[in-house]
Amino acid sequence: MDSQSILSHFSIFAFNSSFWALSDKEQMDVARSWRAALPAMADSVHLYRTGGTRTSGDVLVWSSLPTADTQAPARFFERFLEVQRPYRSYV
Repeated sequence: MDSQSILSHFSIFAFNSSFWALSDKEQMDVARSWRAALPAMADSVHLYRTGGTRTSGDVLVWSSLPTADTQAPARFFERFLEVQRPYRSYV
């Protein structure tokens, strides 16, 4: 049986005061845009709201991808940073 390595990455994000200062519509727009951008960083991306379970964050992002070659982890973290960059002022 062949085995395949998989990179799984968990991140917890907390929205900051800049996000909470936005109007409800602006918050929704930022959240939707961020959620739509996240799948670009991995083969599989899942979001979980952490309200009520953690005081340090609002959303847990679980990403995973096969690591068929040794550069896959580096590519993931490069994409991770690229995807997060436009939203850094809110998380």
